[in-house]
Amino acid sequence: MKDKKNTQKKLNDLKEKEENEFLSGMYCGHASNTTERAIEHYLNVLKINPNRIDAHFLLGELYLHHAVRYFERVVAFNPEDADAHCCLGNAKAAAGYCWHARRELETALEINPDDANVCYDLSNNYRKTSEHDKAAEYLQKAMNMETKTKETLRNLPQASFAGMAQNNLPTATKIKKAKTLYNKGVAHQKQENHTQAIKYFQEALKANPACADACYRLALSYDRRNSHYLLLKYCMKTVEINPAHTDAWLKLSHLVWDNEAIYLQYLQKVVEIEFHDETIDRMISIYKKRGDSEQVIACYQKLLEKYPGDTIVIDSLAFEYRARNQPEKAIACFREISENNPQYARARVKMGYIYADTGDENSAVECFRQAAQSDNRRALAWLAGDKISKSRKAKLATLVKRYKWEDIEPVFIEEYQGWKKAANVYGLIFHQLQNITPVEDRDDMSIHIHPNEHNHVDAYKNHPQTPEEDQAYGLSIAPWGDWLGIDIAGTTIEDYSDEEIISHCLWEMTFFGYSQKTVQKTVDGWQNAEKEIQEENQKLPDVEKELENIKKSKK
Repeated sequence: MKDKKNTQKKLNDLKEKEENEFLSGMYCGHASNTTERAIEHYLNVLKINPNRIDAHFLLGELYLHHAVRYFERVVAFNPEDADAHCCLGNAKAAAGYCWHARRELETALEINPDDANVCYDLSNNYRKTSEHDKAAEYLQKAMNMETKTKETLRNLPQASFAGMAQNNLPTATKIKKAKTLYNKGVAHQKQENHTQAIKYFQEALKANPACADACYRLALSYDRRNSHYLLLKYCMKTVEINPAHTDAWLKLSHLVWDNEAIYLQYLQKVVEIEFHDETIDRMISIYKKRGDSEQVIACYQKLLEKYPGDTIVIDSLAFEYRARNQPEKAIACFREISENNPQYARARVKMGYIYADTGDENSAVECFRQAAQSDNRRALAWLAGDKISKSRKAKLATLVKRYKWEDIEPVFIEEYQGWKKAANVYGLIFHQLQNITPVEDRDDMSIHIHPNEHNHVDAYKNHPQTPEEDQAYGLSIAPWGDWLGIDIAGTTIEDYSDEEIISHCLWEMTFFGYSQKTVQKTVDGWQNAEKEIQEENQKLPDVEKELENIKKSKK
């Protein structure tokens, strides 16, 4: 009995060691990009378990030029794996075996006739052997597939989804079998063994074609294998089986994010089916970019249906009402915030400013007095007749020169408690700012601090001429002289005291370093990297041009 326990313990230890080596290999190969160490880990896995196919597959990907034997092993275990045949074909092509590579690529295309990537690979293969007719044929096929994909995506929101016909419904036995296969597929998918996961999900769909979750999981595994056409195909099939499958609709929306109109239609489809906070946030961003405040307000009202009385949502809604010149509705929003959260003095400050703008001085004074009872610095400054608080106009340089670090330090420590020990460093930077000459702002910008976005600081053009100009501009890499020459937005002066504005700007301008030289080094590094990428992209073949060359050579 004791020997049996010892044997079992050794087996468990070996299994644990195998999993640890495999996970280490995945981390080195994909997260930290240290290929040699990844290969070493995967080889250790194979010493323990020579039949672990996903280890063979990942080794093949990492070491393509010497990968033929690994992919051959994968194909031997799973001859119906199109990706394995494709990888084996590319490995053989890289090793110089062009004819053998072609056989594997053709097999991959037989298994999966809709894979545009395989068609591209076959086109390149035929071009290398100067068979231009065949090369042009497969290149044209690949381009047709991509065109069809784009058209399908464009038309998908208008498509009707009839679902499964009643006479095709599976029996109870087949449903049970499909569920078992699906669970096995999920288990392999969690272990990143997508070759086996795909196999089980495909079998689950054969047993029960109405299993939308198996179809969606199949799409996800193809996504992890970079088979984007198959990802699209099975996501579309998922929503055909189950038009209310929100995860599939979300995945489809990610595929078309660069086409704003279709992207928005997909997001709307998701919200119709099931409420998603993240989806609503994305829709709000698009509507704001379009300047469609009516739709922005509608989105905030939907959020309030789910989160009644939420301070952040009501505050954002009030901002939109102010932008549409509807002060009564904005005041109603701020009054609701004050009733729900009496300690939120900013709501009363904003009400005070709205009353002041509409000429109701008595109501404005009352709002500022109520806010001052909570020691709100902006309300106290306004009541004391502070010029900046009254006019809501000032450049950052003006604020910096108004104060000593002793005035700013306690506020900075309160806002950034984890950086108390670095307060002296920020004090030195503050003194530097007082001696820097502000640079004239020729772009007509203003600094905005966002209370609902963790006090994030950025800049906006005051008078954008196009939708592209009406967007946030990051300031963290801007020279400090540029910061000092920019106006503080009126809404930011309403929301924050002078000391808070200076504290948040100090934090943001030192995000990439505590000196202008350090920040500039970061910018130079990015520019050099961008230049290298552009040079590499110029070396990539132009598909359209190649097709024209093939057609010319054919003539």
